[in-house]
Order: sequence, then structure tokens, then C-alpha cells
Amino acid sequence: MESQFPHAKIERFGKFYKAYKAGHVEFETEYSPKEFEKPSYSSTCRVVPPQDVPKRSNLTTPKGQIVLLHAIAHIEFSAIDLAIDGAYRFLHMPKKYYDDWLEVADDEIRHFLSLEKLLHELGAKYGDVEVHNALFEASQRTQTLLERMAVVPRYLEANGLDATPMILNKLKKTAKK
Repeated sequence: MESQFPHAKIERFGKFYKAYKAGHVEFETEYSPKEFEKPSYSSTCRVVPPQDVPKRSNLTTPKGQIVLLHAIAHIEFSAIDLAIDGAYRFLHMPKKYYDDWLEVADDEIRHFLSLEKLLHELGAKYGDVEVHNALFEASQRTQTLLERMAVVPRYLEANGLDATPMILNKLKKTAKK
């Protein structure tokens, strides 16, 4: 699935964020946040059920490395959406709340671009591997501030951090070969 989407979105965010940090963005005080029906990456990635996402097992092959890097890049891209949505969805918060979530989005973009660069070095790109939309579904189920802050950063990201040692062990074994 060929698309300019990820980079167009990242470029639009960059322009917005630059204007925001310069103080050139005004806050709307009353609006109804849009309910998104599908994930932003649905035009770029083939979305499948979680059990159908390729397994990240053989990291000694370029294909295995691509599958792993793509999975992590997808998490980062989903985190961009979650951070932007967190800033967009919840009204009447202190400015520091918006500052923090937009900074998170900017960090997640940097992470995504670094992973995408590694994918390119392996001859792949974001969208080449099937993905699931569990983080998008979590955002749909967490439409209040309390739900979002309780579920997404505390539960979903913590689960991702729990997987990090296992991934690092696999990578260390690969590096020794």
C-alpha cells in the first residue's frame, strides 16, 4: 500500500507544533471532538487481527529484523496518534497539559523516523508488514480524560515496557552470532 500519509502527517504536525511553541496557536474553547472511525494509518498499513500479525521470531534474517522493526515503528506511530488525540480530545486543561502531550507527540515522531530509517536500510518501509489496531481500539474505548490517562499510559505502555527485556534478549543473541 503506497502512501505519502505518514510523512505528510508528520510535516503538518511539525508546522503546527512550531507555530504552537511560538505562541501563534489559539485554543478553541468549545467544540465536540471528532470520533475517529478508523486508524490514521489504515491507508498505509494492512490491518489484521492481532493473532494474524507476523511473529517476530527469527531475528537473524533481514525479514525477521524487518518484522520486529516494523512492529516497533507501528507502536511509535500509534503513540503519535494517541498523544495528538490526548491534546485534541480534552478541553479546558491547563496549558502545561497540552505542552506535555504535544512534546510527547514530537518525541514519538522522532522515534518513528529513526525506526523507519532502519527499515529503509533493510529495504523495507512502514506499511510493508501487517499491523493490528489494538492501540487505536484502546483510544476509542477511552473517551474521557480519566479513562485515557488510566488505561493508555499506565496499562498499555507498561505492558509494552514489560516486553522490552524479552526483545533485548533476542537482539543480544542475534548480535553474538
